Amino acid sequence: MTADALLPVTHSQASLKDVARIVMGQSPPSSTYNSNGCGIPFLQGKAEFGATSPSPTKWCSQPAKIAPSGSVLISVRAPVGSVNLADQQYCIGRGLAAAAPGPDLDAHYLYYYLLTQQLWFESQSSGTTFQSVNAAVLRNLPVPLLSLDNQRWIVRILSTIVQAREDAETVVAASCRLRESLRATFFDHSEWPLQNLGDVATIRSGGTPSRAEATYWGGDIPWVKTGEIDYAIILRSSEFITKLGLDNSSARIYSSGTILMAMYGDGVTRGKVAILGLDAAINQACAAIMPNQSLDKQFLYQYLANAYEDIRSIGHGAHQKNLSAALLKRVPVPVPALSEQTTVAEALSTIDAKIAAEYQIVEALVDLFNSTLRSLFSTTERMA
Repeated sequence: MTADALLPVTHSQASLKDVARIVMGQSPPSSTYNSNGCGIPFLQGKAEFGATSPSPTKWCSQPAKIAPSGSVLISVRAPVGSVNLADQQYCIGRGLAAAAPGPDLDAHYLYYYLLTQQLWFESQSSGTTFQSVNAAVLRNLPVPLLSLDNQRWIVRILSTIVQAREDAETVVAASCRLRESLRATFFDHSEWPLQNLGDVATIRSGGTPSRAEATYWGGDIPWVKTGEIDYAIILRSSEFITKLGLDNSSARIYSSGTILMAMYGDGVTRGKVAILGLDAAINQACAAIMPNQSLDKQFLYQYLANAYEDIRSIGHGAHQKNLSAALLKRVPVPVPALSEQTTVAEALSTIDAKIAAEYQIVEALVDLFNSTLRSLFSTTERMA
């Protein structure tokens, strides 16, 4: 049965100010902030927003504006339109507003509805440097008002999908912890002989065709960047280059199965590894690592993933600690008998496959939530 068939025709449209009390944030004196839990949790903007509710890092002993528990928190300064549910009282700064629903409006219904209104917020925002939404705009935000029974029916549908996604994410997290524990156990083997990576593998990097030459871009050759290296098989890239771009740069094509490592970045990216699942070119911030016959490719990949922190620590640079092919060549790697390598690689690859399948379930539930959300609220708009 479709949403159109289930939702009632009887429906009204209300302005947010008519169905909720709106609290615009105001920053208290900085001298009243603390990080030791004294006072009310303080949110300056959306930085502490979580998947549904915030995770505060500061508290305030003299709050100026308070978002009541059960209200919907709305980001009103760049970026505008993000929302969270207040699971407790919060002191809110100028970057946030709170909508505390009245008796005719369910808080979760309002929260889910506002998730669909990102474009509306952006269209109503003002400011040349930082976009913002003022109180007058927020008060006039249109809200489709169904009966409370039907609001809660929508909430039950969406909350069921959210709970399923959270359960699936819990399974993924447990599998990831198991993998990390097994990696640490497998590679805690002092009897295995060590060799420098450069003695048992070829290490090369890539390049970037000139951005000024339009003919170098938009072709059919996948071009992988460090942001796409994230402990998985890379099956697609966000950018493509042409044969002309390949021939007129230091980029080269590496075959499917090549191990990649991100060499640049102060964040978590530097030191991450992945495996190409397609033939692709890479940029100069990526290292392509191709082991010789003494090393099982999956064994090396799993070892490098386990040695992430150690490898990151050897980075050089005054402003950004980057890796290089020369540094990577000196990384010590274990080289046990191939039969032992195969045992380790197969066990860890099995867990990798399990995690990949679990991630697909999470992604499918995210897609289901988004499509259901759009369907339900486009139905209410058509009834207006």
